[in-house]
Amino acid sequence: MLSLLLASFVTFFVAIDPVAMAPMFTTMTTRMTPEWRRKMAFKSIAIATGILLAFAFRGPLASMS
Repeated sequence: MLSLLLASFVTFFVAIDPVAMAPMFTTMTTRMTPEWRRKMAFKSIAIATGILLAFAFRGPLASMS
Protein backbone atom coordinates (compact mmCIF):
# COMPACT_ATOMS: atom_id res chain seq x y z
CA MET A 1 0.00 0.00 0.00
CA LEU A 2 2.78 2.41 0.90
CA SER A 3 4.70 1.62 -2.28
CA LEU A 4 1.59 2.34 -4.39
CA LEU A 5 1.06 5.65 -2.60
CA LEU A 6 4.70 6.61 -3.09
CA ALA A 7 4.65 5.63 -6.77
CA SER A 8 1.47 7.66 -7.33
CA PHE A 9 2.94 10.71 -5.59
CA VAL A 10 6.12 10.54 -7.67
CA THR A 11 4.08 10.19 -10.86
CA PHE A 12 1.92 13.21 -10.01
CA PHE A 13 5.01 15.22 -9.01
CA VAL A 14 6.68 14.47 -12.35
CA ALA A 15 3.50 15.22 -14.31
CA ILE A 16 2.94 18.60 -12.64
CA ASP A 17 6.69 19.49 -12.62
CA PRO A 18 6.60 22.29 -10.01
CA VAL A 19 10.30 23.05 -10.45
CA ALA A 20 9.74 24.10 -14.07
CA MET A 21 6.43 25.84 -13.37
CA ALA A 22 7.70 28.10 -10.56
CA PRO A 23 9.73 30.46 -12.82
CA MET A 24 6.88 30.63 -15.31
CA PHE A 25 4.36 31.49 -12.58
CA THR A 26 6.73 34.09 -11.13
CA THR A 27 7.25 35.71 -14.53
CA MET A 28 3.54 35.80 -15.33
CA THR A 29 2.56 37.33 -11.97
CA THR A 30 5.34 39.85 -11.32
CA ARG A 31 3.01 42.87 -11.47
CA MET A 32 0.29 41.35 -9.29
CA THR A 33 -0.14 41.77 -5.55
CA PRO A 34 1.15 39.03 -3.21
CA GLU A 35 -2.43 38.30 -2.13
CA TRP A 36 -3.56 37.77 -5.73
CA ARG A 37 -0.51 35.60 -6.47
CA ARG A 38 -1.26 33.40 -3.45
CA LYS A 39 -4.91 33.09 -4.50
CA MET A 40 -3.93 32.12 -8.05
CA ALA A 41 -1.37 29.59 -6.79
CA PHE A 42 -3.99 27.81 -4.66
CA LYS A 43 -6.51 27.96 -7.49
CA SER A 44 -3.97 26.47 -9.92
CA ILE A 45 -3.16 23.66 -7.51
CA ALA A 46 -6.85 22.88 -7.02
CA ILE A 47 -7.54 22.78 -10.77
CA ALA A 48 -4.48 20.65 -11.53
CA THR A 49 -5.38 18.23 -8.72
CA GLY A 50 -8.94 17.97 -9.98
CA ILE A 51 -7.82 17.22 -13.53
CA LEU A 52 -5.27 14.63 -12.40
CA LEU A 53 -7.78 12.91 -10.12
CA ALA A 54 -10.41 12.89 -12.85
CA PHE A 55 -8.02 11.16 -15.22
CA ALA A 56 -6.79 8.82 -12.48
CA PHE A 57 -10.27 7.65 -11.50
CA ARG A 58 -12.18 7.94 -14.77
CA GLY A 59 -9.43 7.12 -17.26
CA PRO A 60 -9.60 3.32 -16.97
CA LEU A 61 -13.39 3.35 -17.17
CA ALA A 62 -13.37 5.30 -20.43
CA SER A 63 -10.93 2.87 -22.05
CA MET A 64 -13.09 -0.18 -21.20
CA SER A 65 -16.14 0.93 -23.18
